[in-house]
Amino acid sequence: MDTQLVEAKLNQLLHILAETEGWLSVSADAFGRDTKLVRACQRNLQLLVEYASDINGILVLEHSDKAPNSYRESFTMVFTMDFGAAFSESDRAALVLSVEWRNNLIHEYEPAENNETFYRKLKDFLTAYRNYARIVHDRSDD
Repeated sequence: MDTQLVEAKLNQLLHILAETEGWLSVSADAFGRDTKLVRACQRNLQLLVEYASDINGILVLEHSDKAPNSYRESFTMVFTMDFGAAFSESDRAALVLSVEWRNNLIHEYEPAENNETFYRKLKDFLTAYRNYARIVHDRSDD
């Protein structure tokens, strides 16, 4: 496995994660009124999904000759690997849902949810990505 590349991508993910966690120290109401903050958090969600998907691809290709065809598939393939059992059901659901939110943002679908909902979901996503980073890091120490 290309441990250096995984660690580099993981460090990028952790940087974006910490930055976004810091931004969410405001109330949901204040968050919803700050368009720049909402957009910055939307962009960071996109980056989290992309960095994790890159990591997932490396991990999957270590054990298979079939690369994931999508962000969602990259997560579902990782969940089936030996260390995938370390992911809780709630983290699995949040990680897969973050892909859906990322796709909606990228393709500029009209969001059905308001900024308060995004704020709450983003907090769930950040918790799942924090756990993801820990599991992947622990896995790479094996």
